[in-house]
Amino acid sequence: MRMEFVKYFRKETDKAYKCTIPTKKIDTNNVEQEQPCGDTVSVSKNSYWNLRRHISRKHESVLREQTQNKEKHEQFEYASYQVEEKEVQQQQQQQKSEALKSIITAARAPTISRTRKKELDTAFFKMIYMDYEPLSKGEREGMRLFASVAQPGYTPPCYNTVRDILLPHALGTMEAKLRDLLQHGEWFVLSADIWTNRRGYSFFGIVASFIDGTFRGHTILLGCDHIQGNHTADRIYQKYERVLQYWNVERRVIRVITDSASNMVKAFNLIPVTQEEAESEMKAAGASSSSADQDQEEDRPPALSQIEVEEVTANVETMINQYFTESNIHLRCPIHMLQLAIKDAVNEHSSITRLLLKVSQLVRSVHKSTLNAEVTDRLGVRPTTPCITRWTSQLHMIDSVLRLIQKNPLWQNKLKTNASPLTLNEVRQ
Repeated sequence: MRMEFVKYFRKETDKAYKCTIPTKKIDTNNVEQEQPCGDTVSVSKNSYWNLRRHISRKHESVLREQTQNKEKHEQFEYASYQVEEKEVQQQQQQQKSEALKSIITAARAPTISRTRKKELDTAFFKMIYMDYEPLSKGEREGMRLFASVAQPGYTPPCYNTVRDILLPHALGTMEAKLRDLLQHGEWFVLSADIWTNRRGYSFFGIVASFIDGTFRGHTILLGCDHIQGNHTADRIYQKYERVLQYWNVERRVIRVITDSASNMVKAFNLIPVTQEEAESEMKAAGASSSSADQDQEEDRPPALSQIEVEEVTANVETMINQYFTESNIHLRCPIHMLQLAIKDAVNEHSSITRLLLKVSQLVRSVHKSTLNAEVTDRLGVRPTTPCITRWTSQLHMIDSVLRLIQKNPLWQNKLKTNASPLTLNEVRQ
């Protein structure tokens, strides 16, 4: 196929092309003029050879020019190829030289022993879990630079090494230490609670407190497991039993302390009480009552009236029913119940409730405005925001506002807020 010659022809039909190459012809007046060739050349379906043959016979100069142009184009392409090939060879040579330099540099770089590297990896992992650093800390450029300067030849472990090697090894070592420590505890007091994070995931945590043979106190987190679904009493008790069986301490628990939530109370009422435990408790109760009778006989206080006795008895029974549940092991948290009692007492006094609301609005206005925050920062005090789960936060909030008033009684006038001003007398009253 001679497609490069088609540009010199005009297509008439599928098999006929008319030549458009300008030629010099003599007209009827014997004047030489330049006109298109005009010859019609037939071609086949898949071949344009006749076009080239026509040009070679009647337009030899055009064919010669076409051939020269083609040769020049081929020479240019060959020269370009040679340049590209030379550049590739130079790049390959440069890569080889850089690889050789890196090998020489690595050979000259300082090295550390396996024992030293293991020691550094262990210390690096301790830094991660003690400072709550991400597992990919060792892959960061700044950390690697610091490690190379502090210990030439040492590279911190990457994310996969920390996750697959260092973390399981540390967990196994810590678990072995905890199991050995738990063997020195004769009796355990457990604290259990459910905590929900900001993403809505709930976790059931159990903390064990005990005293070893040398009278040293210990507090250990036995478990913090993700609890899914409804927080029913059966599900809580199943989690509790699984944790105790895992650490093999289920027969050494003498008390479990929780809040007063209904699901917690119901869950730990499911703890079975053996016949031996019931008999031992009855014997202990009998011994304590007999010793109490003897003490009373030796040093008996003044007799109370029947009404006073009945009132004291009722109060004691009420307190016992509030603290203890049907289970002899479960105990409602006294501190939690005390906080609830204080909260109920505060709610019964409207003056205290109004004061807390007024202080809360004032503190909220400070935290919502950067201008108001600058006013308190200049005084060196930032008001504490109350939190429902932090029982002392209201006290800290009032204390911070009092310190602001003491430093500058007119500091509230500089705030941009609609909250009514608070006086020192209102707080004291």
